[in-house]
Amino acid sequence: MSATDVDLDEVYTFAIQLGKDAGSMLQRAAEARFGSNRAPDAQYEKESAVDIVTQTDEDVESFIRQQIFKKYPSHQFVGEESYSKGSSKQYLIKNEPTWCIDPLDGTVNFTHLFPMFCVSIAFLLNGVPVIGVINAPMLNQCFSARKGRGAWLNEQQRLPLIRDPIPPMPEQAPKGCIFSCEWGKDRRDVKDGNLERKVESFMNMAAEIGGRDGKGGMVHGVRSLGSATLDLAYCAMGAFVNHSLLALSREITDLLPGHMVGSRLLVLQFLFIHQLLSPLTPRAGNGT
Repeated sequence: MSATDVDLDEVYTFAIQLGKDAGSMLQRAAEARFGSNRAPDAQYEKESAVDIVTQTDEDVESFIRQQIFKKYPSHQFVGEESYSKGSSKQYLIKNEPTWCIDPLDGTVNFTHLFPMFCVSIAFLLNGVPVIGVINAPMLNQCFSARKGRGAWLNEQQRLPLIRDPIPPMPEQAPKGCIFSCEWGKDRRDVKDGNLERKVESFMNMAAEIGGRDGKGGMVHGVRSLGSATLDLAYCAMGAFVNHSLLALSREITDLLPGHMVGSRLLVLQFLFIHQLLSPLTPRAGNGT
């Protein structure tokens, strides 16, 4: 199927409903964990104790894949869990209509019943994201976007939510801003490693102006939601100014092409770029 054969209105409507249905699966699985007599999801570690996969991750991805192929049998599919299990790590985003999925972003949060978790869905044509959906069921927040038509919360409220028109960046930025960031899964205690660089960056942002050898940013706060997808969605809402991708470890090369955990980047790349947030444009930066 070529890009000219794709009905984006139909795909957008389908993607939103798919995100809602997958979100309902996540919510039911989370609510089932409330019961003391229910055994927890089977889970295993991938690269570290904070990089885990549960049966719910796999069940939701399987459901999404089945629904997509039932509706669009000629489309391509890249899912985080099935991709990470495969032996081949070749680049899978090409020109064909392609779905890129993270069935459960914030798995650690999910296992602890912390509500910041979501399903992330991106649809690409010619390698470019044109539709994105993020559904956080425990928060009752469903973000959606389509190229050229902006980004929305729960299909009713256009993003960003706050300040219209959007004011310029604070004169002394990053002072006075709230930043989002994540620790990442590489927790090795090594010189100039991911963990050390993250801590250094966080301290620089938080320290008083002039502190840390002139690197102090005196930001209002640094928030770690435990879901990079929701970090970026909250940037699109206007709650956060910047999402720090500092020291994302060696998987940065996976994020940029848009496979494995790249679905979150694809979705939010779309949320940011195509809603035209100028002059206050949330951006992915190095956090320094």
